[in-house]
Amino acid sequence: MASRTSYFVNKNKLVADETSIVKGEKYRFTVLSDILVRIEYSPNGIFEDRATELVVNRKFDKVNYDLTESDIAIQIKTIYFTLTYVKNAQFTPSNLKVLLNESAKQWTYQDKEVRNYGTIGYSLDDLTGTAKLSKGLFSSDGFAAIYDSDSYVINDNDEFVPRENKEIDVYLFVYRREFGKCLKNYFELTGYPPMLPRYAFGNWWYKNENYNMQDIGNVVAKFYENNIPISVFLLGNNWHDNINNYKFDPNLFPDNQILKTFLQQNKVELGVTISPQLGINETDYLYNQAVQELNTNEKHINIIPHNTITTNFYINNYITNLKKQGVEIFNIDYNNPKDLHNLWFINHYQFTNDPVTYDRRGLILSRNPGIATHRYPITYTGNTKVNWETLNQLPNYNSSASNMGISYVAHAIGGYHTGIEDDELYMRYVQFGSFSPILILASDKGKYYKREPWRWPKLTMDIIKEYIQLRHRLIPYIYSEAYAYHKAGIPIIQPLYYANPNIYYEPLYKNEYF
Repeated sequence: MASRTSYFVNKNKLVADETSIVKGEKYRFTVLSDILVRIEYSPNGIFEDRATELVVNRKFDKVNYDLTESDIAIQIKTIYFTLTYVKNAQFTPSNLKVLLNESAKQWTYQDKEVRNYGTIGYSLDDLTGTAKLSKGLFSSDGFAAIYDSDSYVINDNDEFVPRENKEIDVYLFVYRREFGKCLKNYFELTGYPPMLPRYAFGNWWYKNENYNMQDIGNVVAKFYENNIPISVFLLGNNWHDNINNYKFDPNLFPDNQILKTFLQQNKVELGVTISPQLGINETDYLYNQAVQELNTNEKHINIIPHNTITTNFYINNYITNLKKQGVEIFNIDYNNPKDLHNLWFINHYQFTNDPVTYDRRGLILSRNPGIATHRYPITYTGNTKVNWETLNQLPNYNSSASNMGISYVAHAIGGYHTGIEDDELYMRYVQFGSFSPILILASDKGKYYKREPWRWPKLTMDIIKEYIQLRHRLIPYIYSEAYAYHKAGIPIIQPLYYANPNIYYEPLYKNEYF
């Protein structure tokens, strides 16, 4: 199967115009725009021009800059910054500096960027205390650096492989307070967000129960009976048996075509939670085919750690078969914060290589691997606790995602597990979720988790119904904003401090956003 990496990568746009490059024996600077410069140092003078996990385009429009050069130093100046460097010296704070023009601020190599506002981290699984943020692009200093030195590159076979040459590879954004311009440059560098299917902005149902076909029919019927919209039915970890990790359990789903037809008639899309770390077992229905095609005699075939050939087999066969049975959404449940690279590989290959979605808009949910997260397209914050403390942090978490160009953040509305069910807490969760990019009513299995609106007292249910109905009336608006995000990189959620940076330090506004 041909890779669909071209979904993001145009190989004709990987090398910048030669007039934008200032190069020496061990250094290379590429002025990509008046706010963005690529900074490289290689002891052997070998530099990387292939796409990386993060970077897919370096051929920006030509930009005017001034170059001053002597035998020992160079200076590069745009209208936003002035870079000075001691020729061929190893990068240190004294040898490499970037001054913000018309300002006393400057960036130095390995700057700690202490005024960075942060962005979302890996997940909020079982969060206690304050959510830890990662470094984002937005900073009151007016600059931010992305270190791309350790990312994998794409070889001639469209495979991601480690770099053969170890070099320093940094992308520095120097935007002062023009963060919109920073985001535009970031998306040009890394790829614009995909356009989501319209149903993604409706109400999702996700409860980790052992649902069978009749159970699904009953739940969908209850939504319609109570006049509460539903767009997606997402199954948890129990739709398959222990014999086949990627096939519907025939005891629960004896005829998948009936399930597919029922959901289509009710305009509900089907999703499944999938766990690639389970691998392919001897008892799996495609095991013999896998042994032959992958040329292995292993009794258990791993999908993680990532291997391109095995991953393609997994996608070409298991994922394709599931999509033929009506599955449109895959919740990738690989929860290992110490292995972000393999999480990223699975996200990338499943979203970009799925052959059934060539003429469709594919959809995955996954935790955040921290590499071009906006491309893969819904970031799930994980199995959160059911409590007020978690809910109190989610609005700020939503808005901070925009600081790395991420708009599609999905939370378990109501909280996923533990805690105590409380009608006001659930009502506030639904109100919050109705004004979040993705709305998923979610929880672990168990009768005590009341995500079904009709299980609450009538007053509570009426308020929940009102907000979910409002959410569905807002879909045309949200869909239009999603198009602007896809085409122009305008975040769907924007913190108040984008318009007025001083508000960032005012606690009254920490949970507010446009």
